[in-house]
Amino acid sequence: MLVSTLLIVLHASGLTNSRGRVRFGPRPTPYLASGVDKLQDVVQEGRASIDSFPWFGLLIYPIDRINPTMTTVILISNEIALSTALEIDAYPKEHFRARSRVILGSSCTGPHIIVRDYAFHPGFTRDTFSSLALLQLDPSSTELQLFPICAPPENFSSGDEIYALTVADDCSNSSMVVAYQMEYVESTECRNYYKRMELDIKSMWPTHWVCARSPGSSKPCVWRSGTALVIRHDNKWKLLGVGISGPGCKSPSRFLDYGLYHSWVTDAIAGIGEPTISKIASNHLILRRTNTIPRYGRCDPEETKVEIYSDKTTVVSPFVDEARLVEDVQTAYFNVTLLELVEYHCIVLQVWNAQGTSDTPTIKIRRRCAGNFCPQSSRGRIDYCVEIKFKHMCTFKVAAYGIERFFNDPEYE
Repeated sequence: MLVSTLLIVLHASGLTNSRGRVRFGPRPTPYLASGVDKLQDVVQEGRASIDSFPWFGLLIYPIDRINPTMTTVILISNEIALSTALEIDAYPKEHFRARSRVILGSSCTGPHIIVRDYAFHPGFTRDTFSSLALLQLDPSSTELQLFPICAPPENFSSGDEIYALTVADDCSNSSMVVAYQMEYVESTECRNYYKRMELDIKSMWPTHWVCARSPGSSKPCVWRSGTALVIRHDNKWKLLGVGISGPGCKSPSRFLDYGLYHSWVTDAIAGIGEPTISKIASNHLILRRTNTIPRYGRCDPEETKVEIYSDKTTVVSPFVDEARLVEDVQTAYFNVTLLELVEYHCIVLQVWNAQGTSDTPTIKIRRRCAGNFCPQSSRGRIDYCVEIKFKHMCTFKVAAYGIERFFNDPEYE
């Protein structure tokens, strides 16, 4: 067995810090002052002012255009908002973070909030096209006090009123919210309706869903993605579901059942700052570690703008004699180190057969810890061991993209 080792320290070229320490900002606090009810009376169906729903708003892209595209968002913690994955996925990703802004509880002329990052539910495209996306916001970019909606109630009675809130096309008017009182529809009735309407497309059914309609509506309509299914419970607004584009009003409308996605959201918030590994193929891995919500999958163009390290190495099997290579599968090891002061937006680890044959090498990665003990925190230096299995000859390439972070903290002065 061939054992080849190479130490790769991924760093931002030319950037140094003698202290080698970093303090990350605080993690988002879920549901801080959540569910604030600014309505003092009974909810009336029809047009309502968005000021009454400070957790409801729009993502606007690009912010510097006269007629931008808008997507509904729902604030669920002090810096995390929900939207529908299909709409977020449709935006160009070359400048998505830089040119997107979120507006909450205000018309589109209100204060703008910067978007730091986004992430999709792992079931998106794999299981269904109707899924959720998370948007991490930068609360420091606005002086607006943020009021997220509350998590779903554990129990509620049939007497509790539920509503669907959607956004009208004219966002310059503060009365841009349209409210509908709703009732749940049995799943069988809902399925049968979509079959009759020839809308029963398997890939568009959410993994977890509920169905509801507006009994007070006189005719069907079409609702945009992101319609919020909410309940006024214990004098607070609580989120029940997020609508997908399709039939609404009098017709049964499908909503992603937020109660069954809530644990994914809390896990994502808890995972801020933790590394993630995505297996793109047996010979292709993506490693990330940033101070934002965990992301998986391929790098997007905005993540790969700044290359901080790259290397390519070819490894050859031992020769049996002067003309022949060993036929057995060989193993090569590479050590990869993530430094503390760098945000690694995307690290691409890829290996291929250098001879162009059909024998595709494989790549695996595991954390390397002193004495088989790994520190619980993953925010400092992390060492990984990359294992490659190949025959004859392979080429291994690593390319790291990111930025170095500097933090002004008196403790580290």
